[in-house]
Amino acid sequence: MKYIFHIHKKIIIIIIFILLILNNININENFTNECKDLNIIQFNMTNKPKIVIIGGVHGNEYGPVYGIKKFINDNFIKNQNIKEGNIIFIPKVNVEGFEKSRYYTCLDNKYDINRNFNKENKNKNIQKILETIQNSDFVID
Repeated sequence: MKYIFHIHKKIIIIIIFILLILNNININENFTNECKDLNIIQFNMTNKPKIVIIGGVHGNEYGPVYGIKKFINDNFIKNQNIKEGNIIFIPKVNVEGFEKSRYYTCLDNKYDINRNFNKENKNKNIQKILETIQNSDFVID
């Protein structure tokens, strides 16, 4: 009886392990031709310099998203430390990737948004980012 319990315990652990892996892989995920709209946050104290700060290009990289949120909260919401500049934040370029903890975007599981920033790309979010950074003095990613 002890031996049977030991085997069942191993099977249960293996099943739990497989379920955890499948939870991260999501085989039936649907991809669309459109991504969710970007959240662009702008603080315009003066026209110059125009600085664009981008984060969350890869959905499984959380640090930049949370760092931008903390920076905005500490320097604009709480203290208003920054007095000059036109500062634009795009904290989550890859909204769906961030929500699903995935490197890639909503378009497909091989589409790396970081490798597809160009004027020929018709994705609305990429076009919006390109418009936003076009006349900037600095871009921080």
